[in-house]
Amino acid sequence: MSGSKTKLNEEEVKYNYITPALEKAGWLKNQIRMEYLTKGKIIIHEGKAKRENPKKADYVLFYKDNLPLAVVEAKSGSYSISYGMQQAKDYAERLNIRFAFSSNGKGFSFCDLEKGTEVIIPMDNFPSPEELYNKKYKEEFELFPNLKKIIETQYHSGEETPSTTLLSKSCNK
Repeated sequence: MSGSKTKLNEEEVKYNYITPALEKAGWLKNQIRMEYLTKGKIIIHEGKAKRENPKKADYVLFYKDNLPLAVVEAKSGSYSISYGMQQAKDYAERLNIRFAFSSNGKGFSFCDLEKGTEVIIPMDNFPSPEELYNKKYKEEFELFPNLKKIIETQYHSGEETPSTTLLSKSCNK
């Protein structure tokens, strides 16, 4: 089977291996955002600031709507497991996300950008949302017991939603 993975293109790797591995680890469909737009880098050219074109991360994984935890970059089976890691790190830095993953369908390369560690993990050992969430905030929760409540509080993004529309109508009566 490993030999057949080598022939898979990036989309086949995502569909056949990465998405199923994420779902098996407990990631729900609403926590997985595919082709997630990142802001283009700001560059200075001839004394003027300009933003490069935005790029798309293959996956951004969210614990909650307002709490992204990881970027996952997919590559075709003909590349090494960690071939897309630099790209994943770049996207993670642009989005201010601590964890980056790269995969070719044969395993995951996992990088904790804060600690500077990078390891290879099997496809069937992807961390759950709770594992990444706790890994990200463990030390902070120990230092600041009320932090979890603050982090998990939903905030209003300014977008109209059915509940905000209903609330504004009832307040304007």
